[in-house]
Amino acid sequence: MPHTLSDCLHELAYWDELYRQRRVCDTSGDYEHRMESSARDWFIFGLLAELRPRTREEAKDTLRCLMVSDRQGMPEADQILENLVS
Repeated sequence: MPHTLSDCLHELAYWDELYRQRRVCDTSGDYEHRMESSARDWFIFGLLAELRPRTREEAKDTLRCLMVSDRQGMPEADQILENLVS
């Protein structure tokens, strides 16, 4: 279980890289995200809205990650921003 925002960012990067590697290795072209990995990925993303930043730098790293992700329009994104600025 991640205890910090940095832990969450590390795990999100892991899932993202794993997804990319699996797509590259899938020669049939019909790779689908496994339900378990997607659920874990979304769980960790949700923790970004709950775990308080330990440092200003950790908050900035989390914000940078959110800005480059394709999840900016998700309801959790607003909750993450609230968590970072409060």
